[in-house]
Amino acid sequence: MTKARYEDREVSVNDLTIDPEVQRWNFNPRKVENIVKNFKPEVLDIVTVSKRNAATMVVIDGWHRHEAVRRLTDNTGTLHCRVFEGLTKAEEAQMFMDLNPGNQPTALDRYRMRIHTGDATILAIDKTIHEYGWSVHPMPGPSHLQCVKALERIQVVNDREEANADLLRDTILVVTRVWGHAREAGTATLLEGVSAFLAENRKLKQFDQDRLIQQLKEYPGQAFGLIGDAQTVARMSKLRPAMAIADQVTKAYNKGLRVGGPSELPVWRRTR
Repeated sequence: MTKARYEDREVSVNDLTIDPEVQRWNFNPRKVENIVKNFKPEVLDIVTVSKRNAATMVVIDGWHRHEAVRRLTDNTGTLHCRVFEGLTKAEEAQMFMDLNPGNQPTALDRYRMRIHTGDATILAIDKTIHEYGWSVHPMPGPSHLQCVKALERIQVVNDREEANADLLRDTILVVTRVWGHAREAGTATLLEGVSAFLAENRKLKQFDQDRLIQQLKEYPGQAFGLIGDAQTVARMSKLRPAMAIADQVTKAYNKGLRVGGPSELPVWRRTR
């Protein structure tokens, strides 16, 4: 916990603001409604606040309580606050996570917080995906990624094994060149499947990345078709879905090559 000084005092709800960068992405209206419906000021926990300057006090923990009191008092109420001074934004983000051990933010929220705390793994992931036009975002859509746990798993393999340096970058490169920023291209199963295929094959002499990209571009149904076929294979062969993706990618790569020829890649055999 930070050594920054603090004091406990009453603060007007009008003097408090919310900074999305050090808060949850998803505001829960039902939680606010429940506080309003069952409002008991004597049992409200203290709200944690960061005083950034004379004009700005940011709620670190207590967003829903702040909103409930604001509504109940028509913007005239106060909250009992623990007001910190001298926090950096990284310390604010870390404090938010420390204060919510039993009510953890979502993986997306933690991803954003860890950027602010300078987490090396997350910073490396964020840099890579942005290079290819992607971003982590809570709303599904083209160029938006929500599969942050999958991205981190790929990056961990990337960092752990020297032979797999730039694995995440190569995965994002291939996926983007094949399917652009289609929503289906940014799913956890597809990204982990492509990364598993690359980790296994990209150091082989016969591997040709350009061929991989061209063969996947011609895959029936594009990313959606690949995912659907892999789901069928996973059910029939008891493969983990990502490994079924790798299996289908291997078959697509080898399509048209002479069986047993020098350019053919090994049949996919990994199940996990």
